[in-house]
Amino acid sequence: MLTLVAYRRGVQTCALCGRALRRQPFATWPPRKSTRFARVPLALSQSEVSPQRADNSRNRPSTRTALNPAAGSRPDVEYYATCAPGLESVLAAELVSQHISAVNVRPGRAGVSFMGSRRTGLAAVLWLRTAVRVLVKLKSGDMVSKPGARGGDTLYDFIRNAANWKLLLRTGQTFSVQARVWDNTDLPSEQLAATRAKDAICDALRDARGEKPSPPPPGEPGNLPLFLSCYRDKAILYRDMCGASLHKRGYRTGDAIHRAALNETVAAGVLSLLNWTGAPAALHAGAPPSLSPAVLVDPMCGSGTLLIEAALMATNTAPGLLRTTPWPFQSWPDYSDDASLWSAAQDQAREAGNQSAGKPQVVLLGCDSHAGALTLAQSAARRAGVDHLVSFTHADVRDWSPGVARVTHVAVNPPWGGRLQGGPQGQLTPSSSEMVTGDGFNDEGAELLETWFQLGLFLKKHCAGSEVAVLSGNRDVIGKLFLSPRMKHPVTVGGIDCRVLQYTMLPPKKPVQ
Repeated sequence: MLTLVAYRRGVQTCALCGRALRRQPFATWPPRKSTRFARVPLALSQSEVSPQRADNSRNRPSTRTALNPAAGSRPDVEYYATCAPGLESVLAAELVSQHISAVNVRPGRAGVSFMGSRRTGLAAVLWLRTAVRVLVKLKSGDMVSKPGARGGDTLYDFIRNAANWKLLLRTGQTFSVQARVWDNTDLPSEQLAATRAKDAICDALRDARGEKPSPPPPGEPGNLPLFLSCYRDKAILYRDMCGASLHKRGYRTGDAIHRAALNETVAAGVLSLLNWTGAPAALHAGAPPSLSPAVLVDPMCGSGTLLIEAALMATNTAPGLLRTTPWPFQSWPDYSDDASLWSAAQDQAREAGNQSAGKPQVVLLGCDSHAGALTLAQSAARRAGVDHLVSFTHADVRDWSPGVARVTHVAVNPPWGGRLQGGPQGQLTPSSSEMVTGDGFNDEGAELLETWFQLGLFLKKHCAGSEVAVLSGNRDVIGKLFLSPRMKHPVTVGGIDCRVLQYTMLPPKKPVQ
């Protein structure tokens, strides 16, 4: 077992090319040598590289067409799975698990490239918990500008020849293009890149059929969602297998979303960093594991995302099975013509869940002071089919006791200060610095600090000997826990630079004889 060391340079980077992006100014964390690097054990030997660099290291552009009838079992399809920046190592570990068995797994920035067969891609969309999207590579190549050419002409030629569009898009089907552009010779904007790509595909189909496809309905990705990355005159074109983000599991359908709800993929990442599996734990050294079920508590559970994701992990439930909306790849000719692959992948996922149905010995307990949030949590747990495993209590953290002999794990996403104040999504408004007036915190800031102080008291009183993970996007409040984290793992949530703070609580003191 080797150890992958993820070196975080204090910058937020792009999902596909590694270009440095601007970071929220208030979220700067002071560099400390003891906590700057996060070490996550992985069965990998490759160093962390971006997909662009990974492609260059092979020194060959991909010219493989996606329409290969024999590709169902051969590991010759190139994929890229995106994730929240900071969770690349967790996603890579998922990809090499027995459920997916990907090969050539290369953690990049905000994503992981890997290879496999079509079965591998189908297993990935079913089993990945921390991924946002799974992209299938169509073609990559250099865009060399020609003298006198208009802006985007080289990209137009590249897209038009990237695939046999008549085979990829059936009559009546729609497509969409999402582009990301950085530092190119004749592509000044993402809008121009997307427009030229659409023109190329429409012109190719009009020449082949005499008609061009209609655009998809507003807000929908269409039958063929495409993702285009253009970085320093190098283009990579992908197909998006998911359409909608994978964080939309399906168990919140029809519900109002809590305004401070945690993204499901990030919640799964926090639990993975906590090493949560739902496996039983011994009450003391030498005790049979079956005597003590794993107990995970969230004393500020909100709408219950951490607890529901923990239950899905403990029951070995593939999150993709919960999705009720169609997947885009189901209408792709090279996937839909062999529907048995998808049926077999689903059957295997269901069988894996059925084998674990009677085994989980877990206790999942949540508490929150907001009754409305708990109503959403209970509804989501029912839809996810885990309501029999999760218990919610309406109480304040200072008054709540889990009522179990031993808590083994704690995962919590406490208030950060601004996310509950109605600010724009992905921003903390106001920031912690705006809560300071004169020589101290104002009333709102003082209440926030008191909340964190009470959380620290809860951990010390009720969670002795447990492993704890606390997600925070506000560095000014974590000191009120009065605990020393053994690790600070950086992760970006909605554009906010956060830390997953990991603690190991001291075991209970032995009674004096």
